[in-house]
Amino acid sequence: MIVGNYKAVLIDRIDISDVIKVFKFEKPKDFNYVPGHYLSLITPENKRRSYSFSSAPHENVLEIITDVFPMGVGSKFLLSLTNRDVVSFYGPIGLMVLPDDYIKVPTFNFICTGTGVAPFKSMIKYLIEMGYKGEIRLLYSEKYKKDFIDINIDARNYTEYKTITRESVSDYLEGRVTEHLDKLAYVNGAMFYVCGKLDMILEVTNLLRLGGVDTKNIKTESFYV
Repeated sequence: MIVGNYKAVLIDRIDISDVIKVFKFEKPKDFNYVPGHYLSLITPENKRRSYSFSSAPHENVLEIITDVFPMGVGSKFLLSLTNRDVVSFYGPIGLMVLPDDYIKVPTFNFICTGTGVAPFKSMIKYLIEMGYKGEIRLLYSEKYKKDFIDINIDARNYTEYKTITRESVSDYLEGRVTEHLDKLAYVNGAMFYVCGKLDMILEVTNLLRLGGVDTKNIKTESFYV
């Protein structure tokens, strides 16, 4: 796909918690992307900040998820917006996407922390929409229960495991994602996608390799902070 310069209109903001926010924009008519792509938002200071699409391509909105702590230039700009404000962005960008022959993959395992869930929400919704019959598992960690994004998927082939690191809540796992990799499906040909901070990605990737997962079946995307 060719990266272009686009404009989008804000149509909704959802405050998941004090730090996790969801922003929804009207999808430009001439804009297309695939699950896993992200946009580069242009701030008034002419700086760029990257946000993965959490919406799926078949939806009529562009949705992004952000953690506004510690209030960087991108977060401040997004929080300053009101409905019908117009933003400029470059996109689509990104290499952590589903394989062209995804329908032949027996299982997709998604591992993420925090807003790293964004591209996986897009991928999971897309897979379900396209009639994917294999198994989908999501291992998703947050510090607190209040910060979790609802994936809103009800499908027989989808299972999610939520783990919390800084409090104990019934019906939730406790601890880091590295403590619950046994919840994933290690079948032949399974794909593993990992998104979050770099230290987590390196640790998970190493553990997956030690568990016998082929490097070519591991796809990653890291946050810089």
